[in-house]
Amino acid sequence: MDKKDYEQEQRKNRVTIRYSDSEYEMLKKKYELSGCLTLSSYIRFVSLMAHIIRYTGDDIKGIRQDFHGATNNLNQIAKRVNATGVLYPDDLKEVKEKIDDIWRRLIYIQSCLRLSKQ
Repeated sequence: MDKKDYEQEQRKNRVTIRYSDSEYEMLKKKYELSGCLTLSSYIRFVSLMAHIIRYTGDDIKGIRQDFHGATNNLNQIAKRVNATGVLYPDDLKEVKEKIDDIWRRLIYIQSCLRLSKQ
């Protein structure tokens, strides 16, 4: 639907929404910043033109757990180096691979967010 059709289409259906006082104040502030001519046009625009991004808590939980694991490994390496003075390259390689995997997953989420804005 292009903008002209959107603005001129006859509207026959009504939706009633109830807001708390604080929600309504927040809605009015956003409306005033939007530049829309009416509150109805603002609500209509936001509800119909907004992009929806869905990701599960499991996605974020997995990244958080992996990050926690990588930092634990790094901490153990630091303790061993402080105690023995020996640093094994394979240990650092393993931590780097885990961090690279976390980074790739975060970049993927970021790219999904960017695509949704287009």
